Amino acid sequence: MAKKVTDTLRKIKKDDNIKAVVLRVDSSGGSVIASEAIYQECKDMQKPVVCSFSNMAASGGYYLAAHSDRIFALPTTITGSIGVFGVKFDATGLARDYGVSVEHIGTGEFSASNSMFHPMTPKVEAAFKRKMNEIYDGFKGIVASGRSLSLKEVEARAQGRVWTGREALDQSLVDELGGLDKAISYAKVHYTKTGDAELEYWPKPPSIATFISKLMGSDGGTASSEVDVMQQLWSQWSGVMYPPQTASEEDLDNIVRFIASGSIASPALFGVLSKYSRSPEPLLTIDGNEALKVALMSIE
Repeated sequence: MAKKVTDTLRKIKKDDNIKAVVLRVDSSGGSVIASEAIYQECKDMQKPVVCSFSNMAASGGYYLAAHSDRIFALPTTITGSIGVFGVKFDATGLARDYGVSVEHIGTGEFSASNSMFHPMTPKVEAAFKRKMNEIYDGFKGIVASGRSLSLKEVEARAQGRVWTGREALDQSLVDELGGLDKAISYAKVHYTKTGDAELEYWPKPPSIATFISKLMGSDGGTASSEVDVMQQLWSQWSGVMYPPQTASEEDLDNIVRFIASGSIASPALFGVLSKYSRSPEPLLTIDGNEALKVALMSIE
């Protein structure tokens, strides 16, 4: 996922027609390498970057957004979790119990430290903790620089603490409360000459040929089979759309299967399917694709 995001940001960076980026973040964190890669691309963007937090912007999710020009969060967004942890898996005892013997040939005392077949000795533990502290200090430094806070102020907000979006606003970890629409409006007003702009979604949707290939479960196919798949898709789509009241359960089931196969969620499709859904209303704190999944799962 990080590679997909960084590749997209690099393409955006080279496009002179793009005046600002609104980065949607919904992440509970993960690899520091992935977060650092996205953070560096945003920092090097040379275009304003506005971040819009969805359900979560925690740990690595907050890391990559800390240097944004403006951060928007929902009142309930899980925000912060400024901290680092690591796991050292020691399987030496398990290997010994099963008669497995492992030998390491390394260039230094700690060259095999990350191996599950290298024991957690006091020296390895000390080195491991030292590395975690270095990453943690770096994380705090990024937040301090990006949010114009002292390291002492960041420490008071860090240590793995989790804040709601509303609390994060009081803690100066975000700039405003609001959803994606508000973040987009801010970017239009502040980073365009007219206060208006054409909106593009990146990564861009796949071509129809790619879409059909995914439906077919392959990277290609004969022309006749592609036509057959396209005709089948259109037939089932029409059965739902014109008019939706006549849609059969089989048609709806087929649409569900097409969506599950990797197609792009359509607001129009969501509107139609919601008529068949037991869900009273879309969940406001999730993005369109997730809302569509909720509706699909509740179809009779």
